[in-house]
Amino acid sequence: METPSEGTGAWEADESAEPHEESSEDAVGRESFARRLAVAEGRSQSEGPGTSGPESTLDERVKAFRQQALDRESTLREEMRQVVVAAGGIPGHEQERPKEDRDTRTGQEKLEDWHRVHLVGLEHAVKDIDSLRPKFSRYEAAGMSGSDVTARIKDAVRYTIQLPDDQYSAGAWKAIDALTAQGHEPLEVRNSWDDKVYRGVNTSWRDHASGLNFEVQFHTPFSFLVKQSTHSIYKVQRELDPAKEHEREKIGELQQRQAVFTHFATAPPGAETIVSPKEREQREAQSQDRQEGWS
Repeated sequence: METPSEGTGAWEADESAEPHEESSEDAVGRESFARRLAVAEGRSQSEGPGTSGPESTLDERVKAFRQQALDRESTLREEMRQVVVAAGGIPGHEQERPKEDRDTRTGQEKLEDWHRVHLVGLEHAVKDIDSLRPKFSRYEAAGMSGSDVTARIKDAVRYTIQLPDDQYSAGAWKAIDALTAQGHEPLEVRNSWDDKVYRGVNTSWRDHASGLNFEVQFHTPFSFLVKQSTHSIYKVQRELDPAKEHEREKIGELQQRQAVFTHFATAPPGAETIVSPKEREQREAQSQDRQEGWS
């Protein structure tokens, strides 16, 4: 049972809940991840994390890393469905289409989607090789190797939960608490609702079974629509180097174009309360101290 924290829109997990224990499936997943991680990091499994070797090429490391993400994603997806239910969603209402398919929903179906909690964009749950390769190349060029590279990649697997404005804050906190209860380790909560170019909440987690990092985004229907509408601009911007003056100017121009759309994605009520679980605890402790000081 979860209870709302008065005045914050946050939700507190039930302290009587059983702690997560590693299952046999977790153990198998961790071993499979370790094998593929060894290839992704350019070493043999016996060498241990962080020790690189000449055995693999860049493409082999990228492919091995993506394969380990694919291996784990199907199980993570089931856990995400449970998270969506905890956040107020209805099982079986996920949204996934072929990447090049057009939207064939009826007007009534689109309206219903606008007013319910569900997963969207599942067809993009695992980054493709062309998106991962530049990350590996950039980090390795900066002198990183092995586990330093794979640890930096937070979104090889990513999910988006879409929530109606009036359920956004409470639903996001329920989802964060559900992910924590499943045993996933929160790495970062980035609240961008006051940003001019991108609006929403992006959270990153370390999977309890494999150690794989993954991302969960929280959007309203309109902020997700804006994100999708400006993605082509973002893709061009991503390929530019801000260290080069002429490309830095181009990035500024592209961000201005994005901001035109983003301006209309207004923050839902309580969006500012969505922070990391640790920061939430600190805020609640400060609030309690103030209340005790007044009494």
